[in-house]
Parts: sequence; structure tokens; C-alpha cells
Amino acid sequence: FNATPFVRTYNEGVVLAYSPRTESIVYNPAHEKFRELFNNYTITHELGHRIDHMLKITSNSDEFAVSIEKARIIMGTKKDMFIAYSRGEDKEGFISDIFDALDMAKDGSKFKTGHTKEYWSKLGSDRREIFANIFTLKCIRSEGHLKFLRENFPEIMEFFDSITWEV
Repeated sequence: FNATPFVRTYNEGVVLAYSPRTESIVYNPAHEKFRELFNNYTITHELGHRIDHMLKITSNSDEFAVSIEKARIIMGTKKDMFIAYSRGEDKEGFISDIFDALDMAKDGSKFKTGHTKEYWSKLGSDRREIFANIFTLKCIRSEGHLKFLRENFPEIMEFFDSITWEV
């Protein structure tokens, strides 16, 4: 891996994002949410996307796809609990993004982060977001959130824990 470049963009729809095409993190300092989102946590999340892309972790795993489908069933049976946890416990938004990925904004997002249905309709977006968010939670050592995920979505966490981190 080479260092990840940061590239300014003038795209009004972008605050901060990983670009697989340029293998860079693009940012827009003119965006109204830039000051709120340009921080070490969000940068770690975007680096998670880069690692996933470079190592092809989620794109090559049927096991991860199956674990996500099992988590969707769990989400459907306890949705109110997940909404409450998202709104009450998730200060950074990473858990909410995972829940949003599982729900895919079926009735409009009920979670704090709120991607659109169009975003979730992109093939693999759920896998990529779940990976980048768990990667971030592990990096920042968010043990409470990781414990919650292990208790509620054990297959997803077992997949993540089984990753061999070799370049």
C-alpha cells in the first residue's frame, strides 16, 4: 500500500469519501457538514473502505453476505430496540450506519446516519459500509458497541474476527 492521498473535490454531494477510482480520500471543505465530519473517526472509516477495496475482503465473501442476511432477520424482529440504541447510545454514528445498512432504508431511514434507498441499492454498499464501520469501531476500541454487535449479530462479528490481515 502507498500512503492514502487526500484530494479536494468540488462535488457538492461529497463531504468526505473514499474513491476506489483514484484510491484516495476526497473531501469538500465547502460542504456545510465538513467541520462536523472531518475528524479522525471519519477518516478511519474511509480508510476502512480503502483496506476493504484493496484486499477485496467483502467483495469476495459469500460468508459475509450470508451473515448479513441472518442479521437482517434479527433486525426485523427487534427493529424498535435497534432504533432506540441508535438514537440513545450511538454518538459517533457508526452503529447507526450498520443498522441502516441492514435495513437498507426500507421505510426511509429510521437511524441517525440516514443513507438513501438509492445509496443502498448499489450492489455491495451494505457489505462495504458494515465492514468500514466495524473496522472503525475496532480501531477506536469502542468495546461497548462491539459487545452489542457480538450479542446481536454474532455471525457478522465472527466473519470480521476471522479476517486474516495480510497484505
